[in-house]
Amino acid sequence: MTHEKESERSKIINNVVAVENAHAAQHEAASAQAEGSPPAAIPDASKTLGVASSPTGISEIQNDSAVVSMEHDDATKALVAFAADLHSYLRQNITWADTKAAFIFAAASAALAFLQSKRVTRDVVTGFWEFPQTLRTATGEICLGAFVIAVGATLLAVWPRLRGDATGLIYWKAVAKFATAISFAQAVRTKNDNELATERLTHGWELASICVRKFFWVDLATRALVIGYIGTIYYAVCWL
Repeated sequence: MTHEKESERSKIINNVVAVENAHAAQHEAASAQAEGSPPAAIPDASKTLGVASSPTGISEIQNDSAVVSMEHDDATKALVAFAADLHSYLRQNITWADTKAAFIFAAASAALAFLQSKRVTRDVVTGFWEFPQTLRTATGEICLGAFVIAVGATLLAVWPRLRGDATGLIYWKAVAKFATAISFAQAVRTKNDNELATERLTHGWELASICVRKFFWVDLATRALVIGYIGTIYYAVCWL
């Protein structure tokens, strides 16, 4: 069904082009006749198109051309809407990843402060060089190590690691490279809807790459936080 629709659309476009070429040939022939030159052979639109070169046939082709134009406009609108939705969705995911990272950072920092207040850090440092290590020392090491990993992973999650397209119209460094605000506005105004949607889609790929990296570190921080809290609860129940 889709193949038949595409074939019909291509046929309509070819018909429209053929009519425009025939009209151009007629105009050139009229100009040559006015200058006294022998007129060139004028292509028969009815033979080219397989339809009668009549007002009705031309009207049908013009209507088909209008339909193709409307379909093109609808496709452009769909592309623009998709690019906007994708961009918004990815921005929300980045915000959500940063929010989770901030929560994990606060929770891990609070746990480290608690362990420090109970002198667990001192006991771990003292018993670290003792062999064999006691279960208490090993548990404290796991807790401290897990929370340190969680804090480090959250910092890496919020650290910007993608430079963006230096020649685009969305990345802030690319925008700042324009000499003036007017030159940036003019650069944007020269783009049509398809080109602006392409800019958003390109930047969307960059945002998706950022999301992959952010959620990798957030996932690692979450796992480390859970392990750290389980170990802290066990440590508190057994030795505090």
